[in-house]
Amino acid sequence: MNFIADYSRQLSLDSMDESKQSLIMQSKVLIFGAGGLGVTSISYLAGAGVGAITIVDYDRIEASNLHRQTIYQPSDITQFKARVAVSYIKQRNPNCHAVAITEEMELSQLYQLCQQFDVILDCTDDQAFSYVLNAICMVADKKAIFANAVKLEGQLFILHPGLEQPCFKCLWPQSQPATESCSEVGVLGPVPAVLGCFQALEAIKLLSRQHSQLSEHLLHCDFVSYEFTKFRVPKVESCSHQLTYTDLELEFERYQIENIPTIDDLSLTNHCVIDIRSANELSLQPMGFLSKHIEAQQLTANPELFLEMRQQYVLVCASGKRSKILCDKLQNLGYQVAACRLNRQ
Repeated sequence: MNFIADYSRQLSLDSMDESKQSLIMQSKVLIFGAGGLGVTSISYLAGAGVGAITIVDYDRIEASNLHRQTIYQPSDITQFKARVAVSYIKQRNPNCHAVAITEEMELSQLYQLCQQFDVILDCTDDQAFSYVLNAICMVADKKAIFANAVKLEGQLFILHPGLEQPCFKCLWPQSQPATESCSEVGVLGPVPAVLGCFQALEAIKLLSRQHSQLSEHLLHCDFVSYEFTKFRVPKVESCSHQLTYTDLELEFERYQIENIPTIDDLSLTNHCVIDIRSANELSLQPMGFLSKHIEAQQLTANPELFLEMRQQYVLVCASGKRSKILCDKLQNLGYQVAACRLNRQ
């Protein structure tokens, strides 16, 4: 049976008509993150008639998600968020082409993916990833809607790529410390839901070619005082918007390193720690606790001499870059390995 959608309520608005609704129904939206922000955006975009929605999220549903990620049920725990979200979209709007991506992507894959969509939503609440997405959208000339929510407040920013328009890095220079995350300090469930609604609302405006009052502004929402404030975001002169793909590669490399945990961040119970640094590095900066020392070249050449398939390992180097590269190779061979670094940089 064909599903016949009824958009009469939004078509009755002065700012909407059949031609704008048609634009929405032909549009494609890419959403990074299917958490508290993402699930609300997903629901309203599917309901508005967006033609295609792709959701990128590598996480699985946990019990702690349910208080704010309202499309998930207790029976969904351990399932991939993106896949459950796609099932929800198909029930809510069978005419919407929905796709889930649950495997991590390299930069080339991310870039090619972003090029296919009209509007991109950053619902990850991950500032480090937002810098990468900002750079991708600047090079690919794509509009993006960023949001974050923590405690009882949230913020919204819309990227209109252009040489004279402010970008995410103009708003939050990378020299500034990262903002707190809801996993660290908590959040009330309705807070990300409101910000997710705002993301969906602004996406619908962009898709139907309506003007947004948030262009070149940051919207800050304080849900204690109920003060919603728009701040003008200037284009920072020192922030170059003439980015190339090489700039993206540098940004992505920085992101990968920053997302590698330090040795202190990990629970090492039942793990064998292997220091893959050179002998010279080890003498200059000893590990400080018991570990094996196997240089990266040796481990790369003959992993079967040092590793067992059933054992869990943690590979350590100074920055995390070498341990991440080697970890990826060993995982492809079937070994249970994780990467980490010694220091925060």
